[in-house]
Amino acid sequence: MKTISVSEIDPTRSNKHSFHGVIPFRKLLGERRITFHAKFVYAADDHEVISESFVTWYDDCEGNPNPKCENHWRLYYPDTLAIAYARAGDRLLVARLENEDLLLVMTPQGSNIEAQLREKYAADPRLETVTPPQSDDFPQVGLPQSFTQAKKLLVKDIYARDEDRQTFYCGCNYSKSGKIDPVSCGYKPRRKGSKRAQRLEWEHIVPASYIGNGRACWSEGHQDCMTRNGNAFKGRRCCEKVDEQFRGIMADPNNLVPEIGELNADRSNYPHREIEGEERAYGACDFEVDFKARKAEPAIPLRGFIGRTWLYMHKVHGVRITEEDKRVYTAWAQAFPAQKWEIGRQNRIWQTLESKQGR
Repeated sequence: MKTISVSEIDPTRSNKHSFHGVIPFRKLLGERRITFHAKFVYAADDHEVISESFVTWYDDCEGNPNPKCENHWRLYYPDTLAIAYARAGDRLLVARLENEDLLLVMTPQGSNIEAQLREKYAADPRLETVTPPQSDDFPQVGLPQSFTQAKKLLVKDIYARDEDRQTFYCGCNYSKSGKIDPVSCGYKPRRKGSKRAQRLEWEHIVPASYIGNGRACWSEGHQDCMTRNGNAFKGRRCCEKVDEQFRGIMADPNNLVPEIGELNADRSNYPHREIEGEERAYGACDFEVDFKARKAEPAIPLRGFIGRTWLYMHKVHGVRITEEDKRVYTAWAQAFPAQKWEIGRQNRIWQTLESKQGR
């Protein structure tokens, strides 16, 4: 089950007649071009429209020589009467039947029909469109309990292969020891002689300040947050000392990516946004920061992953985000389906935690 986006259904915005091939669709339909006989049902609480036709599952990047275009799966549909009733924001349930036909049910979000479909067919939270698998599905025993443990897991298990060792924003190769290769991505430090420009760090997509927001240890401190000299401290240092839940959220590997220290520092705790008329400050690296407006702009291919991560942290860990955050990151998550590298990363996290649970 997923939410239908404007670009998927509005003929004035797109002529592709297709739904994005989100991860659950790929698990359901496989990774080869195939055409299905299909029944389309538009089901509102007060009326129902049924049509029959076909759909084609295909990779939009097939035959595209651009190496950056990969695994862009779509579910093509023709015009039908049921489709004509659907609107952006409606919910779509796709089911593969025993006879290999597909059933596509579209229903207004918040309707009784949607609630019934969720209860009967989509109870598994892994079928959600805009988030990775939920924490309830993750093996809890294997989860790291501190930021230090999380970094060890990421280095040893998640980013262990040469082909996986690339910094997030710039795509720079780095060695097992964490040495950055700036030539591999055209990165040029914004500050000459910056030590952090040479250092690999682990970036929280959703910053610590968002995780700490609303916690007393962050804003007020704690009686145990005192230096040897008797000085009180608060913020991240205090929460990591006294708040077990905060430590666990900070250690969630789904929210951590390898990054050049300078970019990690410049991004600070700014939300991810689009920046108009920005100038490149890091060589060929497609990453910009507007320090005055306090926002950071990632490259377009990264925005789907970033959107899914923000929404995951909000939904699973209760991290507070603004309505603007929800709007932007939901749009990104829906507009940019998961690429091969993201799916591979998610699978490695899942498999690693499962293996640790079994030990």
